[in-house]
Amino acid sequence: MSEAALRITSRATREPLPIAQTAQMVYSIAEIHTPLQPIPARPMNIVFVVDRSGSMKGIRLIALKEALRRAVDMLDPEDFCSIVAFDDMVDVLVPSQKTADGAVLQNAIGIIEEGGGTMISLGVSMGLAELEKHANESFTQRMILIIDGASHNDEQYCADLFAKAAQSGVSIDILGIGAEWDDLLLLKAVSVTGSPLFSFITNLPEIEQELIKRIAAAKLTAAQNIKAQITCVPGVDLQHISRVAPQLAVYEQLKLPEGAAALPLHIGAAAYASRIILLIETMVEPRKAGSFRLAKISAEYALPDGTMGLQQADVVVRFSAGVAKRPHTDPLSLYYIQRVNAARIILRALQEKASEPVNISEGILKLYDGEGRELLQMLRSGAIITPEARKKLLLKTSALTMQRPAPVSTEREQADYGSSM
Repeated sequence: MSEAALRITSRATREPLPIAQTAQMVYSIAEIHTPLQPIPARPMNIVFVVDRSGSMKGIRLIALKEALRRAVDMLDPEDFCSIVAFDDMVDVLVPSQKTADGAVLQNAIGIIEEGGGTMISLGVSMGLAELEKHANESFTQRMILIIDGASHNDEQYCADLFAKAAQSGVSIDILGIGAEWDDLLLLKAVSVTGSPLFSFITNLPEIEQELIKRIAAAKLTAAQNIKAQITCVPGVDLQHISRVAPQLAVYEQLKLPEGAAALPLHIGAAAYASRIILLIETMVEPRKAGSFRLAKISAEYALPDGTMGLQQADVVVRFSAGVAKRPHTDPLSLYYIQRVNAARIILRALQEKASEPVNISEGILKLYDGEGRELLQMLRSGAIITPEARKKLLLKTSALTMQRPAPVSTEREQADYGSSM
């Protein structure tokens, strides 16, 4: 195996499982490991898609311009860069080109002025078109989308563009300034493309900090356009998939494409010395004693030298007649299961149109910090959740699996955290 190759491991979270007369839920963990040692960074093909709507007027636009100047200074001469500005119209300020002449980029940033309304689809569509000019598997494909307002009547078009970005292997970094932009719409981009969760910027200096962080992370890309496939054997039905590392992302209800035997999943890009961990939930029909393959997990990806890689692993579980009906689940897996179930409850509540009381257990409350518990109490009472509060809860929920307190010791205590089953 190449030193640059990814590696997949998988395991069921219970060993062995009891023989049952009816179908039972089986949880499995799949891990995609990236190489530890970086090789020389691949060139970047990057586009900055910038919201210049009227709400950006004044100090926001000044801070954004300064942050953009700092970000483009971090690019290497062999990187390709373009700048797209949009409101309810769109302009390509800098067509995709090498960054050796930094003056071109700096001058373009200087002429950005506030405009009218917000149409995110215009900016994303034009940004993808600029990236396509130098699309190459040996380049890191990246869009940095900076917004401060909600889009108007183009949500479905945005969703279609996010799917197109995923197919093209483009990661989208989302920086949201203030509280008025549509986090639920952009959350779909995260789910579809596998991109990092959005940044919620409340202080203007954070714009530069976040841009610098995203550029630095892009330079450490070990593999991109990672596409996983989950293929279940007959008698095993895929119920849910969640990403629990590097941050929690609960994918929407999954259905196999018509005529497909495997479920495709866009993972996006991964940095060196990192792990992408998936929690896979399957319903398994009764089995006899012995070891059985439940599913095959495969991942294809593009390496820094532009070559494509493919790795596969089987999920195998053992059934035994001599095991208790509630066998032991390893503590780390139980930790993930608890937090995924909690996240489903919170995300479902945040996406509801009407404000109604939400049944949130004490176990879920304990997973959050003091501010998070206060926000959850608002959900409990059916209070109206402000855009700012919703963004904070989304970010806190995405970080649930990044904390590592001691997990509960028995599966019986799982009931305290709720269940989506």
